[in-house]
Amino acid sequence: MKKIVASILLAGMVCWFLPLTYAHAEETATGKALAGLEATAGIAGVNSGETDPALVIGKALEILISILGIIFLIIVVYGGITWMTAQGEPKSVTKGKDMIIEGIIGMAICLGAYAISYFVVQKLTEAVAM
Repeated sequence: MKKIVASILLAGMVCWFLPLTYAHAEETATGKALAGLEATAGIAGVNSGETDPALVIGKALEILISILGIIFLIIVVYGGITWMTAQGEPKSVTKGKDMIIEGIIGMAICLGAYAISYFVVQKLTEAVAM
């Protein structure tokens, strides 16, 4: 079962990074699109040339916490499958219940961390805009 989970995570990572690789290969078309976006950002008054390191770190943390939330969701689903397929065997039922409880606790921690980081990033964004 560990091989299945590992292959699912590997497939998810491939699906995550494959578009980035493709976009890098199509750099000429991307350069034209970025030039258009920068022109539009300039007209809209958005400062696209400067990025605050605190904001970049905050956004990276939000992405990381979101990925961890997805992993904990997978753990909860796997625990449910383990419990459903236990066929009354006490050891498997306990294992499935424990996985579900641990997954729920992990999701709660991720949700709290996401809320805190979102709040901090919003306040930093307001501070930079002033």
